[in-house]
Amino acid sequence: MDKKLHVTIQHGQSQLLVRKCAECCTLFHCPFCKPEVFKPAVQTKLLKHLEAHKNQALQYKGYTIYKCNLDCTRRSHFHCCGCLSLFEQKKRFMKHMLNCEGTLKAEVRSVSEDEAKIHPVSKDEAEVHHVSKGEAEGHHVPGYNTSYIGVMGHYLTLLPPLESEPADDSCETISDTHLDEDLDHNTSINSAGAATGRTSGAGPAEDLKALYRHFLLKEMENRDQEMAYRALKMRKLEKEILLLNKQVDKP
Repeated sequence: MDKKLHVTIQHGQSQLLVRKCAECCTLFHCPFCKPEVFKPAVQTKLLKHLEAHKNQALQYKGYTIYKCNLDCTRRSHFHCCGCLSLFEQKKRFMKHMLNCEGTLKAEVRSVSEDEAKIHPVSKDEAEVHHVSKGEAEGHHVPGYNTSYIGVMGHYLTLLPPLESEPADDSCETISDTHLDEDLDHNTSINSAGAATGRTSGAGPAEDLKALYRHFLLKEMENRDQEMAYRALKMRKLEKEILLLNKQVDKP
């Protein structure tokens, strides 16, 4: 029996449209974060939060893997799409994906509007929700096949992109207090993924190696810039200390 993919693993560049909560409040929940991490908020704040998730996501073998802040572990993490492993550090996760022996048997199938299922996010909160077409809220976009998925009692609308639309892998970096320090490097990673994806004849393993290499080079560059900034800041502090010493030593 094929395993089910975690909710944070989506097929392609699916657009995420959420509906207002009807269970515990009248606000919007993040499908990838528990309420303790991202408190239910108005739609505009949630959309900005989802953009941060998108910037931090990884592209691999046609899947978009978002960072998970549900109750799977105590810290935020990534779920492997080839096996049941999960990793808190993006660097270790990318190394694992290079040598993962799992197989992508589970496919993201089109879910009917009368029956939608989701992989449970935890043992205590595992539920399967059914949403009919009449119950589904949100804006319908012509040309899309719409699926409705329930997450911890809240519903997420998945709209796969139009076939005629070009895939846009570059994303504007949007900071978010609920995501960790890896967010600063995601724009460069996504751009590298788009560049390697255009290489003809390159397999998934080669694409991922090139992506990981670009990630390490960018991280070294960022570290060098950070060290230069700290050195400049130290020189500024030394000048301020000398100036204060002169003022204090005056008779």
